[in-house]
Amino acid sequence: MSALPRLALALVATACSGETLTPGYEEPVRVPGAQFREGKLPGSAPLTAEQIGAGEKPASPNVTSIDVTGVSLVAGEGEKTIRGRVSTDASAVALRFDGLGSGYWVLPVGGPDPINGGELTWSLTANVSPEAAPGYHSLLFAAVGSDGRSGNQIAARLCVGSPIPDNLNHCDPRRLPPDLVVSLSWDRDVDLDLQLVAPNGKLVDPKRPTTDLGTTGAPPDPTREGVGLLDRDSNADCAIDGLRRENLVFAERPLPGRYTVHASLNQACGEKSARFTVSLTSRIDGAEPDTYAQIRTYEKSGLLLASQADGGAKLGLYVTEFVVE
Repeated sequence: MSALPRLALALVATACSGETLTPGYEEPVRVPGAQFREGKLPGSAPLTAEQIGAGEKPASPNVTSIDVTGVSLVAGEGEKTIRGRVSTDASAVALRFDGLGSGYWVLPVGGPDPINGGELTWSLTANVSPEAAPGYHSLLFAAVGSDGRSGNQIAARLCVGSPIPDNLNHCDPRRLPPDLVVSLSWDRDVDLDLQLVAPNGKLVDPKRPTTDLGTTGAPPDPTREGVGLLDRDSNADCAIDGLRRENLVFAERPLPGRYTVHASLNQACGEKSARFTVSLTSRIDGAEPDTYAQIRTYEKSGLLLASQADGGAKLGLYVTEFVVE
């Protein structure tokens, strides 16, 4: 998985306050390698369906083509490749989320595409901030000429998935989210592990990522009904991935019994401490028939010190327990 822009964008030191973020770092969409500018996106609003139906053509320079690899991206994870073409009088392409953020990103265009009348090509990778609200968002694009002119913008729809797994339910409430997600998140680049002790006595952690004990002679089956599966080992052995989150996902109702939840500091990775949050997120019926939603049913935060790092030698700090009847 690619590193997040938090790693790709440099930190700029300041004399009075230690460190300040590079402009654009806190934007809901980030484009490594592009220039960030404050303010509104250049150009005028995209043409409406009625205008296009009436034969109206977009003003130039304009983006003539957009190709997005897939329609979804989980907030705070990975990156999205976006490419396309602009009219021959453009020198750059700009983009931002519609109605979100304080500015836009600008990237120079590439060479001509001889198959499409010499239109200029462009390509970029975009990341979505972990703080971006899940759901559908509109990415606006504009072509910019060397003289600063810009014609009509063009929009592309992108589904932003939740960092807490939801099966893209925030974009389509008909999609069934997990019955329960136990999530651990933290605020420093440490190797923190989510641990859970299941009713069957099994310890679940990144080394043992499922609640299933398996049957005699068979390995654990993470697809078995009522079984929980841990999605990742974030920052394992201080290989910093920028995610700082682990989720134990129960696609269906967990097996009955008492579960205890713990937070274990495996390695401090040079940090003095880390604040963490444990949450439980459950599936509920949606507002409309045959729809679903998620609701946070529990949340608790705490602090772990570097001196508490034990390499996973023992059970971590007890956080909470829940009972499934």
